[in-house]
Order: sequence, then C-alpha cells, then structure tokens
Amino acid sequence: MRRPPTAPCSFLTYLRETRTRSCACCAHLAKLEGFCKGPFMCGPAMQSGDFHVFEMIDQHVMMCSELGAAFDLKAYPKLATLHTRVKNTPELSAYFKSDMHAKYAVNNAQYANHVGKGYGKGPFGPTLREEVK
Repeated sequence: MRRPPTAPCSFLTYLRETRTRSCACCAHLAKLEGFCKGPFMCGPAMQSGDFHVFEMIDQHVMMCSELGAAFDLKAYPKLATLHTRVKNTPELSAYFKSDMHAKYAVNNAQYANHVGKGYGKGPFGPTLREEVK
C-alpha cells in the first residue's frame, strides 16, 4: 500500500495493522462498540455525545476514502448503525449539505496533518512536519 507522506503516523499505523485488528484505533473502536447501547451510545435517543462519536467515525471513513484505503465498519455494527442514523437525521440534513460540512477543515488547519480535501489548501499553506528522533 502506498503511504502518503502527510498522513498522521498513528493513522498510517492503523492502515498497516487493520488486517490484524491489533492497532490502537481498532482497540478504541472495539471499546466504543462495547459501550454503545444502540442505536445511539446511551440508547434510543440521540444525545450531544453521539455527534462527537459520529464525527470521529465519519472522519476516519473520509480519511480512508481520500487515501484510497478501506475502512470497514462491519466489525463494529453498533457504531455503523449510529453513523448511519446520525447521517440520516432529518434535522441535520441542512448541515450535511452545507459548506460547513463539505468544505471546512475537519481539524485545526494550522496544526493538523489532515484537514479534508474539501478544504483545499486553505489560508495556512501546507503542514510542515518534523520527525524528532
């Protein structure tokens, strides 16, 4: 698999180790899956924390898509259901169609290694990365 030089190290580790399900990301997703009551984290009603979990999963799906790597939620059916339910919530449909969702940076653009392709180059230019050994 070709590794983009600007991808975060932990994310590259995730991409390399996904097949073994031994990476830290997979362990964290498994914990979240275990905590999830379904269809949302605390049961049948969506709460503010559910959007945070949705956003984290959505960003992983987006990063994998943009980097050409698979991110399969089948191993986490409760989280997959949460993601689908939030994405299909009628009250949030205007947000998902807006520039805020499609074009704004998904992380702090001044410091992040990945901000989303909709953001483009943004006003800050490329991220600089120094490896400290």
